[in-house]
Amino acid sequence: MKQGEHLFQFSGADIAKAARAEFDYHTIRQAFWETEQGKIVEQARSLTATIKIREQQVTGGKRYEIVADITGAQDLNWRLGIAATKIEHHRQLADEFWLKAIAYETQPDRHYELDPQDVAYFRLNGGKREE
Repeated sequence: MKQGEHLFQFSGADIAKAARAEFDYHTIRQAFWETEQGKIVEQARSLTATIKIREQQVTGGKRYEIVADITGAQDLNWRLGIAATKIEHHRQLADEFWLKAIAYETQPDRHYELDPQDVAYFRLNGGKREE
């Protein structure tokens, strides 16, 4: 079957509307992750550290080493990395869909032939979204 070669007709207005919906989705997700990032930073500000001083005998005296254990810092740092990645991902896609929406709005009555990948890209076929 040659489904990949099939073309579908959509107006510029339909594509622009779909692109704006994608822009809205990614803008909301970006805001969600920015809020999450702020929560993580606040949690990090309230972390406590246990400070130990290790002492070692060496020729002619002692050698000291300060060791800090910050419980939870690694987990929060990992979550901050995820949040930063998500924020940038959604920001880039929001920008991309915004520009495409504006472009297609310039020719709302023109009909475009889209292949199945384009239809899926603009989510003109609906479908389940992966988070």
